[in-house]
Amino acid sequence: MLQVNKVTADKEWRGLGINGDKAGSGEKVLTMNASLADVVEFVQAAPRLPGASDTSVTEDASAAWDDNSGYKGALRLSEAGWPKGVKQMKEFAVEAGENYDTMPAFTYDIAGAFPDVGSYCAGDPEHMALPGEIQGKPVCRILVEVGKAHFVKASNAMRYGVAILGAVNSLMMAGVTVVLDGSRSGGCQGTDLWHQWIFPLGGGDQVVDLDRLAFALAHPALTRRIAFAYMERVKELVPYTSGYLANYGGGLVCGDDYDIHFPRLGDKRDCNSAAKAREKVEGIIREAGYSND
Repeated sequence: MLQVNKVTADKEWRGLGINGDKAGSGEKVLTMNASLADVVEFVQAAPRLPGASDTSVTEDASAAWDDNSGYKGALRLSEAGWPKGVKQMKEFAVEAGENYDTMPAFTYDIAGAFPDVGSYCAGDPEHMALPGEIQGKPVCRILVEVGKAHFVKASNAMRYGVAILGAVNSLMMAGVTVVLDGSRSGGCQGTDLWHQWIFPLGGGDQVVDLDRLAFALAHPALTRRIAFAYMERVKELVPYTSGYLANYGGGLVCGDDYDIHFPRLGDKRDCNSAAKAREKVEGIIREAGYSND
């Protein structure tokens, strides 16, 4: 059973309002903290509740919507991971008829010269362990908003996610301890309620499975299949399955626990090319103080 808590948003909450530019002032937020594995286990075991939409299953699979995964395919990907996403990171390629050109390395000023992403991408294995947190070692907490507006194409979302995956890799290869969380948030249509699902993606001394991380960060089926499915089975969220949340602004953030926040894609022009995806991610990194420019 997934637990949903209703909290009151104070000024620590950011990203509220239609434009996502307001701090909390008493709004109610339905919060849920659960791992992706727990959510998948829940949607496979729990029935869809009366009154819920069934878009998680009935929406036709397509390249533009969910990279042709379908509902059952999304469940398989969540468990097995998405190795194609890691391959895309390695080759800077998106399987949507457009290839990434080789792009310059991210550079940071936390620990001196940071290695090129390609230095990792050229090797194997597909998985790597994050370094443990040790005294004096830089720690970077990252929150990635995986929710996206309905008109954002899967290929754009994939470019963005693959670029983020590469940036995370660069930090880890540079010896920075990364603590990574995903977020799916938005407004509950027709009400003053909001919803946020926070799910851990690894960090500290945990081992990161890059295939699964690629699915969580870059594959649109996470939100358009699995997130829809849990909303159809959680009684507090069933009334809002007509639209499955309004994607206002860049996403909700509470407190100052995160050093970097990658916001949602909210414009159909966002990341419509490899260069734009790269530029967007690098700009966010730079603004957070992790670039030596």
